[in-house]
Amino acid sequence: MLTESKTSDDTFMILSVALAVIFIWFGGIKYTGGGASGIEGLVNNSPILSWVYGLFNVRSFGALLGTVEIIIGILLLLGIKNLKLRAIGSLAAISTFAVTLTFLFTTPGVVPEGASFPILSGMPGEFLLKDIVLLAVSYVLFSSAKHALRNSTH
Repeated sequence: MLTESKTSDDTFMILSVALAVIFIWFGGIKYTGGGASGIEGLVNNSPILSWVYGLFNVRSFGALLGTVEIIIGILLLLGIKNLKLRAIGSLAAISTFAVTLTFLFTTPGVVPEGASFPILSGMPGEFLLKDIVLLAVSYVLFSSAKHALRNSTH
């Protein structure tokens, strides 16, 4: 029979790997012209991020963001064995999804023309809505790391 600790460790490993795959995959795509331009509408309409295109062109910002996302993915993978890295990686993931969820309110086309909330478009609406689950997973990973780190110092 599995112990609660072993089950929790397995769960956190699976969540870490799943989230890391998403970050590394999406980060890698942002190095391509299509990946970089695919986020342009989201970034342009964001009060939080729209300023970045004053400093970077679309492709350069895509590469910068892709690099950050890949680093987050690597931190999440390393966090399987290192609680401090799990905490850092998951906190960065929380920050990422907190920003991307604001796009639901700032990006034109989230609600299709002629429809009303709660009907969402496939892109960008439903694409962004999935970030609620990813934010929750990030929080679970951060909370578990924080709790384990706190208990290891007592």
